[in-house]
Amino acid sequence: MPGAPIPSPHGVDSAMSLKRERPRSLRHRLARSIALTSTISVVVLALLLDKSFDHRLQQRFDAGLHARARAVAAYLGASVRDAEPLETWMPEFREAGHTDFYQAWDASGQTLARSASSHQADLPLPTAQDAEAQWFDLQLPDGHHGRAIALVFDLPDGDSRDSLRVVVAEEREQLDALMVQLHGLLFAGALTTLVVVLMLSHWLLRRGLAPLDGFAATLAATRPEQAAKPLFSDELPAELMPVARKFDQLVMRVFKLLDRERRFARDLAHELRTPVAETRALAETSAYVEGEHELRRRLRAIAETSAEMERTMDTLLALARIEAGLDRPATEPLDLVPLLGEVLTRNRQRQLSDTIPVHSALPAECWIIGDAGMLERLFDILIGNAFEHAPRGMSDQRIELELPDERSVILRNAAPHLDPTLAAQLGRRFLHIESNPGSASRHSGLGLSLAVALAEAQGLGLHFDWQDGQLTARISGLTPLPS
Repeated sequence: MPGAPIPSPHGVDSAMSLKRERPRSLRHRLARSIALTSTISVVVLALLLDKSFDHRLQQRFDAGLHARARAVAAYLGASVRDAEPLETWMPEFREAGHTDFYQAWDASGQTLARSASSHQADLPLPTAQDAEAQWFDLQLPDGHHGRAIALVFDLPDGDSRDSLRVVVAEEREQLDALMVQLHGLLFAGALTTLVVVLMLSHWLLRRGLAPLDGFAATLAATRPEQAAKPLFSDELPAELMPVARKFDQLVMRVFKLLDRERRFARDLAHELRTPVAETRALAETSAYVEGEHELRRRLRAIAETSAEMERTMDTLLALARIEAGLDRPATEPLDLVPLLGEVLTRNRQRQLSDTIPVHSALPAECWIIGDAGMLERLFDILIGNAFEHAPRGMSDQRIELELPDERSVILRNAAPHLDPTLAAQLGRRFLHIESNPGSASRHSGLGLSLAVALAEAQGLGLHFDWQDGQLTARISGLTPLPS
């Protein structure tokens, strides 16, 4: 249509995005459902009760009319001498009553009797000729609203009246007023009940969803720099316990990831600070060095420092992967004896020295189930650490390697510079220990931390013990190959 404004697509998208982004409240949804269900239930119950009350009152009213009509017919059809008037027998038909009326006719429609309260006014003549009762509402002779019953009775043979038709009527305005009052009380009670139910439902809903509010508050208060407060507690409902437990696990995993990232950055800065400073110092001073021999020595020192940084980086990355669960053991049957022999030979060649004797008490073979790569790396760290930190120039210095059984490996070497307190801390990161006189290594800590992580990843135990100048590393928990 020319001239009609075209809605902006951006405006439509914004409205739709706002509609999509509007959060759905579980409390409001439950409150609406409870309110709708309660309203429908109370209204249906009120209608059913109202219908039942009306039916019972009307039934009782009609039963009274039916009984009086039968009494009138029996009285009119009986042969009784000096009978008293019907008003004397049934006082409610007296003139002062102004509430109840009756009238009887024969088969020809001739009035046989009527109540004095009618004041000679006729009630409606029933048209039916069968014995079934007819109920109908009518205007009574005194002007009030009433209800009537019409019955037809057969008379004995020889009676000239042939049959008797009786109508009994009663004022029902009091009944109608009572029913209106009952309706008002019933619906007032229903409305009060509905209000109370909704208020209780709102209170119970808030109380029942309080644990979810606690979840939200706890999660909102959680900060990466603070320890996470657990959500699970014994006071929670049974339905929320699995949710809380799972949330705690997820939050703990997130915090472990954050801690691992922080620790990796901190470890990297801690370990590389000294080598980077040494490399920079060597590089800056090399420009003023005279002589090819001294320059080559400095370049070799830079290369050695770079290699040390590379080993540090590899160790930290490996440690992070193991702690994150990325490196998992792939178990298979393997012979532990040749594996230990290869690791010993490699470390001897790496040290370029045979000054430290090695005494190995190994059997011919020892078959276990384990991850060959992870076990080889674990033994390489421990044996390499024993070579690197072993004191030089001691006559009784040697490294002992034993297999006391199929479940453990023992490595023992001299460590006179340690004590039981330091030995208990081995495996902790950045445990700087004063090196032995003549030792080739400046510090220890990170390598043994990786060894502990490798052992834990395989479900093994790694324990250090120091006694009489000897450090003993025991690896336990190996799984022997079933025979």
